[in-house]
Amino acid sequence: MIALYLAIGNEVNLDVLFSTCWKCGKRTCIPIFNPTSKLYEMAEVSAKTEYQIGHFGIREPLSPTRCSMNTIGLIAIPGVAFDRTGGRLGRGGGYYDRLLEEFSGFSAAIAFDFQLLQKVPCEPHDQPVNAIVTETQIVNV
Repeated sequence: MIALYLAIGNEVNLDVLFSTCWKCGKRTCIPIFNPTSKLYEMAEVSAKTEYQIGHFGIREPLSPTRCSMNTIGLIAIPGVAFDRTGGRLGRGGGYYDRLLEEFSGFSAAIAFDFQLLQKVPCEPHDQPVNAIVTETQIVNV
């Protein structure tokens, strides 16, 4: 299972990666917002998934099938800025930090080169990523 995201704003668009995963026989999931817990969970998506606009204006499955974090081997992480120690500056709220707390697989930040900075501010609860992938480089942390 590979966890991807549906890009918003200026995030790196991963739409083509979904179909590549499916062609290779990989299952995919995306974060969906749980209004009761106020946290994100993962839901499986496929080429047949129908979407609606969810929390923060992000597309979410119309009829989500939730999946456990322990079924995921790789998670792609969006963000505003990253540094070479795995530090990640998100949009605020700590949603991905809470997801990563219970994740034991490999996390890869997906970014443009200009988003890779010398240092981003980090708090004790911030969860680092294992690698940063940009259009010209892969930084292993």
